[in-house]
Amino acid sequence: MVNIREAIATRYAVDTKKHVLLKGYVNGNWGEGNVEWLIEAAGDAQKPGEPTIRTTTVGGEDQSVDTGANSELGYGVVEWDPNQIAGITSEYTAGDLIPVLPFHANPGMVFQGWVLDTDGDKGPDTVYDIGAVGFAIADYANRSYAAQMYFVADTGGVAQHLVLYAIAHGFGG
Repeated sequence: MVNIREAIATRYAVDTKKHVLLKGYVNGNWGEGNVEWLIEAAGDAQKPGEPTIRTTTVGGEDQSVDTGANSELGYGVVEWDPNQIAGITSEYTAGDLIPVLPFHANPGMVFQGWVLDTDGDKGPDTVYDIGAVGFAIADYANRSYAAQMYFVADTGGVAQHLVLYAIAHGFGG
């Protein structure tokens, strides 16, 4: 029998000193997530928790690129590599080989997503699509990628990391 005390204890706190991935699903087991390494595209400066799309260079290398608002091409979420940047509020620079958590390879993952419009009134299961440089409140006119794990009070009205979960296959659009 599940008791409420155990359920509350499984909540995840936002912590800028921890990895973006909080819980993943690999090979039928909860554990670490699947990571793909992509080159940070020229002119981009992505931070952990930010959604990303991928493209290729003329030479064929896979690159991680900043998303445009309402992109239908969302590929995954940028992860933190402590060997390259200080924390999840830092940005990678062009040319860095960065870790990305692909949505398709991490169904149901729980992660710290960089959310643009956080004004303290977002409840559990608020759905997010992709903004220009982070997750944004879904308008259902395009594909949605994540939802809020639980209510977060008083976020200060600025973009910041919140605990989200990936939505399998997304919807909208």
